[in-house]
Amino acid sequence: MQEERLRRMKNIKNLSIMDKTTTTIEAKHFDYFDGLRVVCALLIVLLHSISINFTSNDLASDVWWFMNIANSFTRVGVTIFFMISGALLLRSPKNDSISYVFFNRVIKIFVQLAIFTLIYAYLYGVVINSKDYTFVTLIKGFLACTIEGKLWFLYVIIGLYLSTPLLRVLVTKAPRIYLWYFVGLSLLSVYLKYDLNTLLDISIKFEIPIALSYLGVYILGYLLNTTEIEKKYRYIIYILGILGIFFRIYTTYYFTSLEGALNIEWLKNYTFNVLFSSIALFLFAKNSNRFKQFSQFKIIKEISKLSLGIYLIHPAIIRLFIYWRAWHASSLEIYHVISLFLIVVVVTIIIVFILSKIKYISKLIT
Repeated sequence: MQEERLRRMKNIKNLSIMDKTTTTIEAKHFDYFDGLRVVCALLIVLLHSISINFTSNDLASDVWWFMNIANSFTRVGVTIFFMISGALLLRSPKNDSISYVFFNRVIKIFVQLAIFTLIYAYLYGVVINSKDYTFVTLIKGFLACTIEGKLWFLYVIIGLYLSTPLLRVLVTKAPRIYLWYFVGLSLLSVYLKYDLNTLLDISIKFEIPIALSYLGVYILGYLLNTTEIEKKYRYIIYILGILGIFFRIYTTYYFTSLEGALNIEWLKNYTFNVLFSSIALFLFAKNSNRFKQFSQFKIIKEISKLSLGIYLIHPAIIRLFIYWRAWHASSLEIYHVISLFLIVVVVTIIIVFILSKIKYISKLIT
């Protein structure tokens, strides 16, 4: 009888400890995510500032090589944003609830997507191109993400959010090896398949339906955030990440010179080289004390809060800058590329900061 009572008291104590741990997990803030958000937001703005003129095959041009090198560095931005989302959402017990995820996360992103689609439809259709969208073309454009293609990130995020309650079951109930197994399936089904298709110029039909798109990267963010990786293995990943950058630079040059037209197939998000570079930067940020100190600066934390708004608004700034003919591709120099990037960053941050101080509007950009 006494033993039974002691056993029950021990179970209650253990349950109390588990509850405290859950609360701590929910409340914990990872400073390095703030720094990563800022770095990745800037990389994405740089990528899109470059992309509008990175279309030629003038391999003898200094500006082409500058854009090629810069482009190769920037490709990790979106992948790391998916990893951060997975690291945060998959550790939160709140996201066990389907209704909570749907009404507090999915609906919010969907409203942001719908409103910014309308804004870009008006900007591109009326202001810039003087073209009115009909209701049908607007709906088609919204469903196909053809009004502003850079909003594709939100479409994927909605799918990942909808998957989160199911993934939370996997995270909380299944042995950890199953999470790594899922990531491995994703690497096979998405990254290896894309690389082989590109390398061999074929279309592999083999599919693993459960591990498509960015689900593997989403879970990988959670795993990397909650797993301590030995320094020697981190260094190997860092080397692979750096090699990935050089691989992107060389393959873009090689296949562009071979085909006589710009080839960016090895710059895509679904390639292993981009994945390795993304993992390397994620782990570096997590384990570097200097990066953590950088992430703790007040201005970095403030810009981090604006990172979604920066992503949503910067394409409009770039397009308006071109529309006002402040950008002359015919006389393109390296300082033009850098200038466009800096102007877009500064103007976007100022606009997003001002909007973030306006009630109701702030909810659309944060």
